[in-house]
Amino acid sequence: MSSNTTSKNFLNKALQRAPLPRHEILHAMRSRLEALHRWRVYQYGCDPHHSNMYRPRIDILDSLEDFPQMSIKTANDCCNKTTAIYLCKSTPTDHSHVLTYALHNWLYQKWFQPYRSDIEWGQFFAKVIEPQGGGSRGPVVGQLMSDESPWQFASTMTKLHAVVCERADEARESLMETFLHGPIPRQSDCWGLVADQSKWELQQDQEHFVLQDLFRAVFILIEGQDYAPNTDDVGEMSVCIVCTGIDAGLSAPISFESIASSVESFIMGTDGEIMAARTTLEVAFTFIQDLEKREIAAFGMRPDPVEATKGLRAGYLTTGESLLSEAEELGWPKGEPLEYPSSKWVDAGMYPEWTGCGVQADDVMRTLERTKKDSAMEETGRRGRRGQPQH
Repeated sequence: MSSNTTSKNFLNKALQRAPLPRHEILHAMRSRLEALHRWRVYQYGCDPHHSNMYRPRIDILDSLEDFPQMSIKTANDCCNKTTAIYLCKSTPTDHSHVLTYALHNWLYQKWFQPYRSDIEWGQFFAKVIEPQGGGSRGPVVGQLMSDESPWQFASTMTKLHAVVCERADEARESLMETFLHGPIPRQSDCWGLVADQSKWELQQDQEHFVLQDLFRAVFILIEGQDYAPNTDDVGEMSVCIVCTGIDAGLSAPISFESIASSVESFIMGTDGEIMAARTTLEVAFTFIQDLEKREIAAFGMRPDPVEATKGLRAGYLTTGESLLSEAEELGWPKGEPLEYPSSKWVDAGMYPEWTGCGVQADDVMRTLERTKKDSAMEETGRRGRRGQPQH
């Protein structure tokens, strides 16, 4: 069962009790959005079977004309993320597919605050990207990791990240050019946008999909070859925090001084400056989250959670008309405005525990992770038994 199905089932049950009190309607609507957000983040950043998960080719970086254009769906999903995480598979048979699920759940648990996180424009800690090799046409990622020095591989991934950011900018600029001078694309071609909106509204939506300056400046590199499906704490996994050298727009340069005691090793650039730091995912998460807090303190939140959602706009999740219609079915007074951000809807005093389809979606994702881990460990056991000598 998907998180999307879970949220629909929850609302169907709520409809059977309609009309609901005001606080229950707001709780139901918020939890519906939480499930939608969880599902979007999972589909576009963690679901290995989803066609929209971004898998850029790492073997064609020297011929950028061959590097594929990015869809507007993927470009929008890069926006309003604090950073990018590059999940590198060492071999086609490793356990990194299990790590994908475990990583998603770990990140969501660390980042998400039930009822309180701003989610209308796709805000999340990271866009997870799985770079691919070219097989016979070029080196696989695992081969690069083994053949290149740490500095060379970090440099290769920095180049890839620059291209990812460039393609995201191009996709959004191309879309705006189309809106201004051509027909509006079909809704199926422009996820995050609504086909029957005016061109002004579409332009306003794109203003709220922001490719963050911190996203351009730093990313996390995970070399998943050492991951085992029986790992208890993904946060203890070794990762690299890589600085791209692009500090434009930041309030101050990025320094590793605050986590120096937790760094296993540094990777130096050709200019003698620190390019990357190897540490744990837990330390990397806290470090980058602290950088985000620094930037918010200096410039405010981008997009502004109040200004960007006026008129019940939520480009990442659903249309205002659809949401208001659902609320009215539950008993919301017709003609009474319902305004975002949804992070203000739920009274924590009345709902001290996380309930609704948001937590149900969380249960679905954790069950999926456990299923994948159990399957991987069973397969590992079978391989071990096949390799045992016969008596």
